[in-house]
Amino acid sequence: MSFSGFSEDDIRKLTKTQEVNKQHKVNKTPVKKVTFKSNNTINTPRSKNILNNTVSAQRLGEIQEEFKKLDAVLSTDVKILRQQIELASIEYMEC
Repeated sequence: MSFSGFSEDDIRKLTKTQEVNKQHKVNKTPVKKVTFKSNNTINTPRSKNILNNTVSAQRLGEIQEEFKKLDAVLSTDVKILRQQIELASIEYMEC
């Protein structure tokens, strides 16, 4: 038999949770939070290795970005120098 769409099991579960809540209020015992400590701390060799790898990867990324910037600057400098050499050679040939 169901009561407004709820099965008997649902009603039993609801009343059980209500009873538990009432007991907590009567006893005034706070619900304790359970915290778990991880066994993997930063001091383990594997953790240190992973940390070193991530730091190395970040450094490598920064270095690659710097190389890209330097490559762009060098490309424009070479382009300007080639244009100047070409102009100088044309002027020399005209003389």
